[in-house]
Amino acid sequence: MILKFINLLSIIINLNLNISKIHSLKDTVNAYLTIPKISVSRPIYDKEDIRSNIDENIVFVETSDTPIVKNGNVIIAGHSGSETVSYFKNLYKLKNGDAIYLEYKKYKYKYIVDNIYLVNKTGKVEIRRDDTIETITLITCFGKDKQLVIIGNKANKTKK
Repeated sequence: MILKFINLLSIIINLNLNISKIHSLKDTVNAYLTIPKISVSRPIYDKEDIRSNIDENIVFVETSDTPIVKNGNVIIAGHSGSETVSYFKNLYKLKNGDAIYLEYKKYKYKYIVDNIYLVNKTGKVEIRRDDTIETITLITCFGKDKQLVIIGNKANKTKK
């Protein structure tokens, strides 16, 4: 009887902890990425949010700037492949001139793809961009030993 009570109490405590986690997930979307050409439309969560991990979502890379940083570079990574979390699986279809949108705070930023290249998959990516303007960098795997890097230059900023 005591063992059943302890097990039931443990289940209730775990349930309450899980409910607390769910409540803490509200309003933790930091930004929203949209790439119309490949039908990507995904939230990017705050770094403290448990959903902010590459195995579940697209994420800001640790060294990423925010869109409001002068001459900054927003860096977003996501999986490609055939898994359900392969949000960047069609990133390779982007071409120079295609649009990428990032909603952040009260603004919507439009970026135009300007540079596309592959690098060897080493755990680090050399980002080749014009550091005198604001840019966005999207990174995903390409095959087993390469990574695809897409650079977009900021075209405009509008109020949402």
